[in-house]
Order: sequence, then C-alpha cells, then structure tokens
Amino acid sequence: MEDYIVFTVGTNFYALNVANVERIIQMPSVTAIPNAHPFIDGMMSYEKRVTKVVNFRKMTAMTAHEEEIHNLFQRVGNDHQVWVETFMAAMENNSGFALTTDPHACRLGKWLDNYSTHDADVLAILKVLRPTHAKLHDRGREILALRETNPSAALDQARREIVSIFSTTLGEIHKMGEMSQSISGHMQKLLIYQAGESFFAIKVDGIDDIAQIEPSMIKSVDSSSNLGDFLETSGVIEMGERLVNVIKSVSMPVKEGA
Repeated sequence: MEDYIVFTVGTNFYALNVANVERIIQMPSVTAIPNAHPFIDGMMSYEKRVTKVVNFRKMTAMTAHEEEIHNLFQRVGNDHQVWVETFMAAMENNSGFALTTDPHACRLGKWLDNYSTHDADVLAILKVLRPTHAKLHDRGREILALRETNPSAALDQARREIVSIFSTTLGEIHKMGEMSQSISGHMQKLLIYQAGESFFAIKVDGIDDIAQIEPSMIKSVDSSSNLGDFLETSGVIEMGERLVNVIKSVSMPVKEGA
C-alpha cells in the first residue's frame, strides 16, 4: 500500500503519491513570467526559493477556475430570476409552484453551505447574501402556506416583499461574481511537487482525501485517456462512487525552442 493525496479539479478526481508532495499550501501571490508556457501561471517565493506555479486546469484543457466561479454566479443569478418570475406567476394565477423553497437545496444554497473564507471583502458580501438569500426562500414558503387560508393576503405580501428581497439578493450575487478571481485564489491549493530534479508547484481546486492505494487495484486505461503531454498516468481506481485518475508523474511545461 502507498499513500496518495486525492485532489479535485472541477468534478474530476486525481491521486498523486505523497512521496512526490513536499507540502500543501494556500495560494500565495504569484508573479507572471514573460513568455512562459501557457500552462504556467507564474512564479512565487517558497521557503526562499523561486518556484514556478503550474495550473493543472490548463494542463487538462479545463476552464480557468476564476471563470468557472464567475459563470456560477451568473447561473445562480439567472436561477433566482426564474424562481421569482415563476413564484409571482403562481401567486397571480393561484397555480402550483414546483421550485424549491429550501434555501439550502438550490445551487446557490449548496455552494454557500460548503464555502468558507477569511477574506474581509468577501465576508462583507456574504454577511448580506446568506441571510437575504435564505429570507427569499423562507418568505416564499411562508407566503405559499398563507395562500392556503388567505389567498388575497398572500398575494399582497408576495407583491410587497418577494421582488424587493430578490433585488437585494441579486445585487449581492453580482458582487460575488465580481470577486471571482479573489474567491478562486482563496479556494484553490498548491501542491509543492518534487520528483528527482523536478521541483514546482501545482495549482489544484481542492484536497479531497489521503488514501492508501494498492498498485494492483489500479486499472489501466487506453492511450485515448491520456491527460496531456505533461501528465503520465498509471490508470484509474474506484474509490466508492468516485473514479480517480492515478498520476504517475508530472513534467514542467516548457515552450518549444526554450
């Protein structure tokens, strides 16, 4: 058995041998390198050593994390626009409402429940967003319950409150979208990678687990499953419901002719 760090990039899982990971750290300030390979985000200072930072998402042809966060908040804004329009239509027409009134069940609620930060600017937005978003769903549920006994009063409350609460919620959602680069930086982690003479940092979305893997448990995959020119894999392994790509080695991306 060998110990592996299981990390995430998007919805994908990867495992890297602990022997090749010197340390896991939060994202520090990174300085861009002129004419560097596109997969390299820049360089940083790590224990008085200049260290290049390789972006794992770029290596695997995925959307940049900050862009994904920005797109997320665009989607949740649209989700709640639809929620309010559907809710008001249901109240006006006295018809059914099938969308969730649980603030923890929607896409935004699930994300908020799993997100934490120490960034003062983001915390200031969350201080307003979390309770306002919860209030939107909670008041929707309470107004729907009131409609059972007093439809006219429920409709009046819906008209007076729901659009106003949504307006505040949407404003804070937009602010979060504008902070996508900062949010991404706080969420992602760096694996300080060392193998032979290779020494650099790998930027990943998050750390999922540390698992023991028996080499015989790794299933080989065909060449069409290659993850890229700079990643060599041993195969995949099933961990519960997760399918994890087991990484054999990572190479520093270098421009041709460099």
